[in-house]
Amino acid sequence: MLNAELLLDALGGIRQDYITEAAGLLGYGQPRQKKNYKRVWRTALIAAAIAALLGVTAYAAASIHQQRQQELKADLQIQENHVADYVQPEPGQTAAAGEPGITLLSVQPSYDEFVRFYVDVYPVPEDYVRDGVTGGAAVETGEKWDLRSVNYFTTLDDESWREAFIHTRDWDFAEEDKVTVTDENGNSWRQPTAEAIQKKQLEQGYDPETQTLTLECLFNREELSTDAAEAQVHIICAEYLANIDAQGIETENDVGPLIDFGTVTVPLAETAVRTVYFTEPREFSVDGQFGPVTGRFLGAELNADGVVWLYEVDGSYSGEDMLELTDSYEADAVLELADGTKKPVGMSVRSETGPVLRNYCGIPGTVDIDAVVAITAGGIRYRLMEG
Repeated sequence: MLNAELLLDALGGIRQDYITEAAGLLGYGQPRQKKNYKRVWRTALIAAAIAALLGVTAYAAASIHQQRQQELKADLQIQENHVADYVQPEPGQTAAAGEPGITLLSVQPSYDEFVRFYVDVYPVPEDYVRDGVTGGAAVETGEKWDLRSVNYFTTLDDESWREAFIHTRDWDFAEEDKVTVTDENGNSWRQPTAEAIQKKQLEQGYDPETQTLTLECLFNREELSTDAAEAQVHIICAEYLANIDAQGIETENDVGPLIDFGTVTVPLAETAVRTVYFTEPREFSVDGQFGPVTGRFLGAELNADGVVWLYEVDGSYSGEDMLELTDSYEADAVLELADGTKKPVGMSVRSETGPVLRNYCGIPGTVDIDAVVAITAGGIRYRLMEG
């Protein structure tokens, strides 16, 4: 059945043969032979109604894409921080009304080897958003899978699937929306409930009118050739299935596709980097597995959305040798900007060892890298010089 027919049926009272003729006039299949001018005029009127209804649907979809683009740009402070390597293509509905589709919203420069980008996927039933947040449910005894949930995945090769995340504009929750969690070592913290996360994702990442869901996606640059100018990324909605043993350990898992949104072309731009060195590097010495390890905390590479700390290391060492020291040297790190504002830096998420140890850290939103005038880390304020 035609999507236009579904829309007209919703208005009620229009005969099926009239709809079929009008659909033919619009190019949906073959129209019937027209017998007189009255029939032609009636058919043209119905065709105009179909075109108008489809136009409203397409407009609503295009509008939500534009709205999401503006929200992302504002949240990341792209304009305020003069982020030149942020990619924001013209949005557009890439699929016929009612058919699965995907629209690229933007590509964010990344401090790490990952490419971070945002897409709208559609149509997504609301229960597919709810089922992903609650973490699935135990199934009846005797069935193979003990846990099921709806998730979203990306891939470059249709073999290695990486999870995509429902985008939310903020991660602030009221205390009444949090619960206390304690790990096996007795450490406790407060975290939002699944219901609170679900509510925020439905409010900020989902548009019920067009059934459009906004996703934040990642893939690794190292999976591409070094001179690649773009990447073809396949995105699906799938049912994540897991088999859990008596000890609560996941013994096997599988992904069952539910919606195939198709492939999106993601442009790859060179990420702008500013290298700065401390005018007075901080020296260190630790006892490593292979003997004493000495060196200097040199400086950092600044990117619009992250920092890479640089340590010059003498002698053989392992990442474990340096972990405690780097945690203390990078503690409570802050980028100081020319206008007096300060941007906090997160803890390291990844390290690369070598003559220069590189520790990768994220920052909230983005930062104008040319406006950074000093860095405070581990209780010491460092003045900077260009690398």
